Amino acid sequence: MKKFILTLVMFVCGIMLFSAPQIGKTSDIKFNYRATGSAAWEKVYVIAVIYPQMPFSVRTGELLSDLKQQYKDKNVDFYALLPIDNGKLQAFARKHSAFDITLASDVDLKFLRKLLGRKQESFFQTSIFNYAGKLLWCGEPVDLDMMLKRITNKQYSEREEVRFAALTSSLQAALRSGNAKLIGEAADEILRLRPEQISAVNAKAYSLELTGDFTGLAKFYQNRIKRYPAEKGSYFTLINAACRIPQLNGFAPATAEEFIKKFPGDINNVNAVLWSLLNELPYDANAFKVVLKWEKLLSAVAEKSASPQILMTRSLLASRCGRIAEAIKLCEKAIQNAPTAEAGKFPENFLEYLKAIPQDKQ
Repeated sequence: MKKFILTLVMFVCGIMLFSAPQIGKTSDIKFNYRATGSAAWEKVYVIAVIYPQMPFSVRTGELLSDLKQQYKDKNVDFYALLPIDNGKLQAFARKHSAFDITLASDVDLKFLRKLLGRKQESFFQTSIFNYAGKLLWCGEPVDLDMMLKRITNKQYSEREEVRFAALTSSLQAALRSGNAKLIGEAADEILRLRPEQISAVNAKAYSLELTGDFTGLAKFYQNRIKRYPAEKGSYFTLINAACRIPQLNGFAPATAEEFIKKFPGDINNVNAVLWSLLNELPYDANAFKVVLKWEKLLSAVAEKSASPQILMTRSLLASRCGRIAEAIKLCEKAIQNAPTAEAGKFPENFLEYLKAIPQDKQ
């Protein structure tokens, strides 16, 4: 299940702003418990938990940073609580300087437990509150965008959310059971009523993969793409599944090209798709043809963009084409543009590899 969600988070957050995160305190989250009517909706708080030792959880910071930009004019405040002390929090912030959100220490998550009114160890990673301190929703990070759209567009219904909370609990129970049939049925029930709930989409896909129904998995996402052509996550997850599962390899190039034709201006995600084809299917001729076809698009953007991710894709492609000198220059530029020392490690390693290629091969 986590593999599907992680894929979605990695791709959907293609656009990252390299600005240092804000260091705050839990006391900065201030509610007006007397607010009623429209005043209770003057501000919305998104509060997420990030566990630093879990890479999957840390990816939530990228998602929140992206959503902050989308909802910057909607009076939505984004906070990430980390169950570590302030010293470790400062180190975490330095390591993840691209996160454009407010980070706060909440040792043992005492503050969050008090807000939620819960003592149990297990709870959803993200929550949404209104300005009056009322808990509006708890759920998976991938469903945040869906819920924020409902709330900011004044489509939120407490009665409806109570109903979906029960359905989501049933889905969680099915996932814990590991029973593919129960997982699929619980996911179908949610998708029948709310097809945009990505956590249910991921669960349905997980149930199909769990049973080895790879053809059904491909058809499921192809139908999603046909029905919801603007839902980028379906393209990304199908590409990821096609790259991972040998029986589906043939779907990756065609799906990638379909995405690029549909969203040529989304250059960061176009780059992510092309990188995936090069990196995950290095010996697939059709995948390579797709990357070659769209090389000019990357090159044209790169003239205006200093993105180290785009530079690395171009460097990898140049090396595959035997243009080693060009690959080295692009890699060196990617190192120069890396926002942190951590981000520069991979291009540095790749540069060493390129320089180790014998001169007569260059």
